Amino acid sequence: MSTHISGRRTALLFGTLIVLLFTLACAKGEKAAAPAQTSAPVAAPAPTPAATTAPATPAAPSAPQTPRPATPTGPTPLVPGGPPFDRAGIEKTTFWAVWNQYHQTKIPLWTKAKYGGELRSVTAYLPTTQYNPLKQLGDHRALFHGALLNIDYGLCSLQNRNDDYTTCPGKYANNYNRIITPSAFIGWEQPNATTYIFRLRKGVLWPAIPPMARQDREVTSADIAWMLDIIKNEGALAPYFALVTAFEAVDRYTVKITLSAPHAEFMVNMANVSLALFARECYEEKDCLVNKQVTPAPFLFKSGTPRGSAVFEKNPEFYMKGLPYLDRFKLFGITDPAAQKAAFFTGNVTVIHQSGPPRDLEEFKKQVPGVKIIAATIFNGQAMRPQLTGPLADVRVRRALAMTMDHVSLWEVAYGGYAYLPTLVSRHTFGDEFFMTLEQAGEWYQFNPTRAKQLLTEAGYPDGFTTTFTTSSSFGALYDMLLMMQANWKKHLNVTANLKRLDATAATAALYAGQWEGLYPMGCYIPGCWGGGDEPFLQMIKGAPLNFQKIDDPKINDLYLKQRSELDPGKRAALLWEYEQYELTQLYAIRYSGLMSFLVKQPYSLNCAPQQMSWCGDTDSPMFVEMHDYDNTQK
Repeated sequence: MSTHISGRRTALLFGTLIVLLFTLACAKGEKAAAPAQTSAPVAAPAPTPAATTAPATPAAPSAPQTPRPATPTGPTPLVPGGPPFDRAGIEKTTFWAVWNQYHQTKIPLWTKAKYGGELRSVTAYLPTTQYNPLKQLGDHRALFHGALLNIDYGLCSLQNRNDDYTTCPGKYANNYNRIITPSAFIGWEQPNATTYIFRLRKGVLWPAIPPMARQDREVTSADIAWMLDIIKNEGALAPYFALVTAFEAVDRYTVKITLSAPHAEFMVNMANVSLALFARECYEEKDCLVNKQVTPAPFLFKSGTPRGSAVFEKNPEFYMKGLPYLDRFKLFGITDPAAQKAAFFTGNVTVIHQSGPPRDLEEFKKQVPGVKIIAATIFNGQAMRPQLTGPLADVRVRRALAMTMDHVSLWEVAYGGYAYLPTLVSRHTFGDEFFMTLEQAGEWYQFNPTRAKQLLTEAGYPDGFTTTFTTSSSFGALYDMLLMMQANWKKHLNVTANLKRLDATAATAALYAGQWEGLYPMGCYIPGCWGGGDEPFLQMIKGAPLNFQKIDDPKINDLYLKQRSELDPGKRAALLWEYEQYELTQLYAIRYSGLMSFLVKQPYSLNCAPQQMSWCGDTDSPMFVEMHDYDNTQK
């Protein structure tokens, strides 16, 4: 459930996420050749038998969009093989007009980089430890960790750029597809369908933080090959590397990865927002991965107090020369939404998130002239994750719960209608403008209390039953939706759902241990943002480390393997839609809203903007692209 300033983030994001290191004191290259041409918007090429010097185009779920018809004639797929898209119906919804009104392209591009200043953000929870980059996923690596590859973040595109970020090429970053850009890896190529060769940037340095005691702190290909092998064998992202037969350090700056069979989304997975760099020395020291920041991050931890505040200073050795723009980042733990707004209105906070009805934005416009507001229809699909024991093990019970949610009313009360039903696979997989309607979701997502009561009776619970919401949230729009669901289930089914509140750290521990009670309200960005085709399967395929519910569904297991090896974009889109349709009948994730949030920024903020795969101006954001048009350090 959301615990972010506006109800946008789930509480457990902040449990898995940040902060860090309160028990320790953090201590505080060579210019590389221009990168090979970076990948185009995600598309899956046929295997190339001959060697090529261009970087591999990531095999991915989306294909070029079909032309937008001048006059809609009925639902048609946006991508070959994808589901039909009811454009006429979607364009009549509340969120469509508001989303377009506040789209990121409404914000002017900056022209020349500004250096200095600090960004101040808030979170409702500030736990005492950060997330474990090996065992847990979090989409905030760009602040806390170095990355092998980046996504095209911010307002100004990072495509085909390296070591010179002082001017904007006059092109907006792509807001939908995962366009891959260099980071620690400066370039890559794919000689054949099962071989990838990555060139490591020279001058990437591990920070001089114990236990890092090497005189030569440069990150080498041997470091990367070792780390990826550890992830394959022990990590939360292990399924991404299931087909890998070898990670090889060819020389000091070259990593070769060999697969046993083609993997359609392998390059996209290499740019996953949770694939964070960590050092062998930290892995070998107990609790170091959780308590220390031994990673070549753009910002390094400076100081902090548990559940109070944390300060991160610019890493002068950050390997992307010219980045970050800011000198520091401050994070404050403020739980009260009114206090969060007040901090923004007085200028003490640079950026907050708003997930209430669009009418609430008028207050920001009145209080802060020139305020920047950007809408994002990103990956925040909210869903109940039921423990598959007791009544919830019966699919008829899960269907009954879904049929008494009354989604339209939930969305209207919580968001003024500015919401939608989420897909598990990132919706841009089926076309940049794709949204699934309630009608497409099928029978079990139609509000029908009479049929729901029949299902519950058939399952053997005519008088209802008692279950639990395990959550760390106690305010915000998403919490209000929980209360509405609680009331609806009691009214229509006599199902009592008691709220069990845990602090963020305890809630996260319960999730990863699979030890929550009843239902766990969570967003799809925990764990991971469900940004492609492989990622939503991480929580549902047999034996996966993140399969918290211990799902073992032969149909889902089979579809995962089929889509993983399918290189034809149209056929892969069809398989992913088949997965969506099947899960909509099984309700392992009982969906209740696709949250559309607004990024609200001070007028002096120039470059940070939401991207489909990452938020911005937050603990989980690509902070290295944020800049200000003046030094606000003393404000």
